[in-house]
Amino acid sequence: MRPVLSVEPPELFFEDFDEGGEFPVETRGPLMVGHQVRWAGATDNYDSEFHHDEYVAKAQGLPGILLSGPFIAAWLLSSINRWMGREARVLRFADRNTGWIMPREVLRFEGRVASTARQEGGGLVDLDCRVENDRGVTVTTARASLLLPSREKSAKRAALSPLAPEENARENGTENRAPVGAGALEAELQKMLGPMGEPETLPIELLAVRRMATTVEDFDPIHFDEEKARSRGYRGIVAPWPILWLLYFNCSHQRPQFSFGKATVHGEDAYAFFEPIIVGDSITVEAAVTDARVKEGRSGLLGFLTTERRFVNGSGKLCATLRTLVIRR
Repeated sequence: MRPVLSVEPPELFFEDFDEGGEFPVETRGPLMVGHQVRWAGATDNYDSEFHHDEYVAKAQGLPGILLSGPFIAAWLLSSINRWMGREARVLRFADRNTGWIMPREVLRFEGRVASTARQEGGGLVDLDCRVENDRGVTVTTARASLLLPSREKSAKRAALSPLAPEENARENGTENRAPVGAGALEAELQKMLGPMGEPETLPIELLAVRRMATTVEDFDPIHFDEEKARSRGYRGIVAPWPILWLLYFNCSHQRPQFSFGKATVHGEDAYAFFEPIIVGDSITVEAAVTDARVKEGRSGLLGFLTTERRFVNGSGKLCATLRTLVIRR
């Protein structure tokens, strides 16, 4: 197996972070179509052709190839892991796409501490993050909540009290009602509400975990070395959280089919993390459409569809939830 040069994250604690503190800016790029293709391989998703085929992108009314929003968010989450150190546990992460990202752009990943709250054994740290392109335009915003142990109690892992999944998903910001005359389209979307099929169970394989970690440049040894993962208290090699997208695209849950518009683009995502996903686990995915509506956009009617997925391991423990908003334009 091809060796990977892993990098141990720093050992940081709750006391190392003060409200208002900013992290070193990380620069990525220029991002090329090849980066997008590697993401497609890591998630096993080649269906969204406008992400790698310029002819298809322009035929759908887009300016050209667009890099995937979840891909950029996955890189941002990797930056957060490096900023916060190996003791941090990500509880929640929500991102919103605010601009298109084109090939050959250079991106800046920025973050600051929005708030801190001490609790027994450590504390909670909330981050505000953003991704800016080389034209100075913010293309992604995000909010993350992390749990860190106290320096005084570093010998003990901070206790994690998972929040209810419904408390973790950020509101999708599409509360405005559809304009008059869009009733037929909204009725079509409303018919999609409910389960997207039966729950499906998929294995977590070592090669898939390694491929995902290298794709998003998360070189923490817990994703590659079982001994180092166990020394940090895990059951085995840990899958980076973007592995959820591999599960997302490998399930045969029925994809929404629209009778209007030319392209379906990503709006935003909200994650909640509860239990690490480990190589060898079998993860059951439950999927449902939870919200559907129509709004008037500058280019005409837009369809907004929200789906939610739950990821449960073989012991019946909820590992994560993922709430996704897509826009049909």
